[in-house]
Amino acid sequence: MRKLLASDLDGTIYRNRKTLPEDIEAITEWQRQGNIFCLCSGRAPLSGIQEMQKCGLHPDLLITGNGAAALDMEGKFLYRKLLPKGVHRRIFALAHEYRVTAVNGQSPEGELFQYSYIDPSRVNISIEDLLAMEEFLQFNAVFKESPEDARAFSDRVDREIDGAAAQRNGVYIDCSAEGVDKGAGVAAAAAHFDIPAEQCYTIGDNNNDLSMLLPYHGAVISDGNPETIEKVGHAVPNIAAFIEEILKD
Repeated sequence: MRKLLASDLDGTIYRNRKTLPEDIEAITEWQRQGNIFCLCSGRAPLSGIQEMQKCGLHPDLLITGNGAAALDMEGKFLYRKLLPKGVHRRIFALAHEYRVTAVNGQSPEGELFQYSYIDPSRVNISIEDLLAMEEFLQFNAVFKESPEDARAFSDRVDREIDGAAAQRNGVYIDCSAEGVDKGAGVAAAAAHFDIPAEQCYTIGDNNNDLSMLLPYHGAVISDGNPETIEKVGHAVPNIAAFIEEILKD
């Protein structure tokens, strides 16, 4: 029976901004044997495609925006789950009650629009134009100067903004529609490819991966977040080692 493997990108496929050759080889062989490989990332849809092309990988499905959308490498969407119209303005206003260093939004078409208050190279839209848009897959805030502000902002999004839910990845807070997470994305992928849950495997490195790590056969990269490793109870040095474990079963 074929199996499904869903992998996080940053901190899992990308380790210190690099890929491991053994991971790329193992994923390619996994697919050659007829198994399904899915990227499962917080990246915007078009960014996910670009990063996979750089890696030389061709996922069967890309789950992006932490589960807000899924699409293939040709850009055809399986689904999109948008934030309620205009709710990003409330998220933006709340973020500015804290020491926010950047904001960005993922459009329904998969583009990433970003504005940084500290890094001009990460600006491709004005604040006015960003706020004038109506719909987003995700609207995110970054608090590089204060992890405490990131936690406080995240908690308030969940308490105060109807229709939105915050996912915390350190100082990066990703705000999606309620019910959106990586686990829901993996479930949609499994249903799409007709693969039972017991044949689904997941790998990541941080707490924003827990929604996909805990319901399935999950593993955490061994130099990932210690709290995530403790919660999942299974650590591996890299993706290649995890695939080797799976194929031995």
